[in-house]
Amino acid sequence: FPFFSLDKNRLFNNNAYINLKNKLGYLSMHSDSSMINAMRLGMIDLSGNVSGDSIQWAIISEYLLDSVEKVSLKGLLTPHHEGYQVKVLNNDLKIYNKRWKLNPDNSFAFGKGYIDLENFNITDGSRTLEVKDILNKGLLVNVNRFRFDAINAFLPDRKMQFDGEVVSSLRINDIFIKSPDVYGTFIIDQMT
Repeated sequence: FPFFSLDKNRLFNNNAYINLKNKLGYLSMHSDSSMINAMRLGMIDLSGNVSGDSIQWAIISEYLLDSVEKVSLKGLLTPHHEGYQVKVLNNDLKIYNKRWKLNPDNSFAFGKGYIDLENFNITDGSRTLEVKDILNKGLLVNVNRFRFDAINAFLPDRKMQFDGEVVSSLRINDIFIKSPDVYGTFIIDQMT
């Protein structure tokens, strides 16, 4: 299908293939480009092999955003006593011309009013992004030496551009309440 729209989100030059029978099968989706929440995204391929109640999945994209040049993630979605668990088994990410690696012992479990993040951190050797849960209902995000120009991809007005390295921490004690309190620090020693 050449065009798909839902609210203000649009997908261009798409195809989908789904073949499921008796809890076994395969699904594949492709989009040449899209506009999601006013952000232009590049090509995205999603695929999955279904076996019983588990799905081996893959996400592949090139030039997803200005700074994200390559995304190749493969993982497993399985049932968990609180809902579902996701493990990223293999990853190849290229951001700012650097290869990034996710901790291979990662896991993310989620369900109604529940999250559990284990070893969920990513690094290029000098920069890191780490996400932890707080008592299975909150989030703690630590950012070390990230380039601040990543925010430029999310700005609606391209007249203003940012740059510099950031050390930051963000804490939300309960992400499941309607208006959660957000605490954080943001340190940038040079900003342009």
